[in-house]
Order: sequence, then structure tokens, then C-alpha cells
Amino acid sequence: MKKLIILAIGALTLMASDCTPQEAVTTFTITAAPTPLAFGSLPTGYTQPAAQTVTITNTGTGSVTLSLPTVADYYISTLSRTTITAGQTATFTLRPNSLLPAGNYNRTITISGSGGAKATINTTFTVTAGATYTISASPNNPAFGSLPVGYTRPTAQTITITNTGNQSITLNALPANPTGYTLVAGANWTTAFTGGQTRTFTVQPNAGLAAGTYNPTITINGNNGATATVSPTFTVTVASAFSIYADPNWIDFRSVVQGYTQPAAQTITVTNTGTGSITLNTLPAVPNYTLTPGANWTTAIAAGQSRTFTLRPLGSLTAANYDRTITITGSNGTTSTVNTTFSVTSNPNPNPGLPPDLPIVNW
Repeated sequence: MKKLIILAIGALTLMASDCTPQEAVTTFTITAAPTPLAFGSLPTGYTQPAAQTVTITNTGTGSVTLSLPTVADYYISTLSRTTITAGQTATFTLRPNSLLPAGNYNRTITISGSGGAKATINTTFTVTAGATYTISASPNNPAFGSLPVGYTRPTAQTITITNTGNQSITLNALPANPTGYTLVAGANWTTAFTGGQTRTFTVQPNAGLAAGTYNPTITINGNNGATATVSPTFTVTVASAFSIYADPNWIDFRSVVQGYTQPAAQTITVTNTGTGSITLNTLPAVPNYTLTPGANWTTAIAAGQSRTFTLRPLGSLTAANYDRTITITGSNGTTSTVNTTFSVTSNPNPNPGLPPDLPIVNW
């Protein structure tokens, strides 16, 4: 119950009442310092800047629990403490990440706390494009294929060297010709050229190389460490050899008497004894003999593979000599021969049933 007190002093009357005190309001506020954090300007490839410490102060009256954000391109450490009472502080450190590309990395970082407490800091950091001395070669692995010994020299290929850096580069003279190749510099080869500009040279296998593979590494150098490599490839193979062999290459059908039984057919195997594929021609016509090709006779034969045919004299031949030389032919001028011996003799006893030594008497 409130009491009203009235004091009368002369013509002055004073009134007063006793009032209940109001309760204090709890506040949740924080500050962050220092701001801004300046990390300067560094060229690409820089050493990561030293971390800087940020202090968070509880400027309110209530306890605040803090949380830190994740910031692109920066590393933020953990808080020294996560809850601070009125007047207390917490710290963390902050630094840009290493090896960032050229660009501006100014950021506004917000630290949040319970009760809606917030504070911000600003960071500044710039990465500039440092001086780069780089070149590239295209194509960097020119291929000249595979050719047999005695080949016609392949056409030269042009290699383009591009300045891929941001500084002027002067190329050194081309290296000595690598084994099996000739290098020829293009116009202005040793004249300085700026970023994006090019120079050229040609590379060509030499003529008359022996069988083998020619795959050197050619290093192109320029000032300030600019370098690029080119690795041409070229293979020289042993010239293909084409040959065939017939086995057996001699068959003796012996000598028979007229009225003989036809001899059995003999099988001849023709083998590709070369290194290149060949195809056999149709079997020749041989008088008084029958030649019969086996399966796939005219299908290409790889090195080491074979085909067969059969051979036999005809039956009922008259008395005579039938020796023959039979030539088997194939692609790429391949040949092989088979010799046969065979003869038919007259029957010394045309009247079977009589002894051969008895004379024939006509009555």
C-alpha cells in the first residue's frame, strides 16, 4: 500500500509517494576487434600470411555462447572459449588460405552469439598475378607411324611453342638433332615473344634408319626456366619376307605296268615360311595328274600357317614316263615346286595265263 505524505511549509506544499523499484533488463551484445584485418597484397605462389588474433568482448549483461562461421578462402581457428559472461573476452585467429589464385579476397565475417548477439569484422587480402615464365608445345608427341626398312622419308611435322606465361620469353637455340631426327627452327625462333604469342619448329625422321623404334625426348628451353618437351615416335620394321615351301617336294609313284591300279593320292603341305601374309593361287593344271586343293586353299595364310592339296596320277595311262615338276605359286611372287616320278611300262605278257617265256603258237 502506497502512503501519501503531505508537508505544508508556508505556502509550499510537497507531496511524495514511495515507489517499488523497476527490475534491470538483461542485454546480449558483443564487439569484435580489431577491424579491419589487413593481410596486404601478395603475388601468386605466396607464403601463407601469418594469422591475426580477433578478440570478442561481451559488452552486454547476459552470458553469451559464441559460434564462428566458415569463410571461403580463409582459415579460422577454434575459439579460446565458447561462452563469455559480461565483460569477458574470447579470441580466435584468422588467416587467408595458401596458394589462392590471383584475385581480391576482401570479406565481411559475422560472429554470432546467443540472445541475438552479433559482431562483424572485415578482412582485406589481394593476390596479384606474379611474373610467370612458362611455355607449352603442341603437338607434344608427334607420331610418324611404322614403316619397313627402305621406307620413303615421312613428311616433317610442325611443333608450335606457345608462351603461356605473362612475361616476355626468349627461346634458346634448338638442341642438337636427336638420334633419328632432324629439327629445323622457324622464323624468329630466338626473338622474344610475349604471353599468347608463338614460335614454331619442325621435326622429321631421317631417311635410311635401321629397324627399331625412335622415341627421343626433345627439350625446348627459354629464359627464366621456361621449358617444354616434345617426344616424337617412329618405328622402322624389318621388311616383310615372302616365301612358301611345299613338303614333301618329291614324290615317287614308282613304275607300274599297264593295267595298273591307280596309285593312292599323296598329301602335300604348303607352309608360309616368310614373315608377311600370302595368298596361294589356284592349283595349276598338270597333264596326267589330278590335283585337289584342301580347305581354305585361296584364303590368306599368315606366317607359319599352311594349306594342303592332294596329288595322284590318273589311272589307265599308256606306257610312258610321267615325271613332272609342279610349281605352286602365291602372292608377292612366292613359288615352291614339287617333283613327281611315275612311269608306266608295257605289259610283257599280253596273254595272261601263259608263262611269259613260252612262245605263242598259232595253229
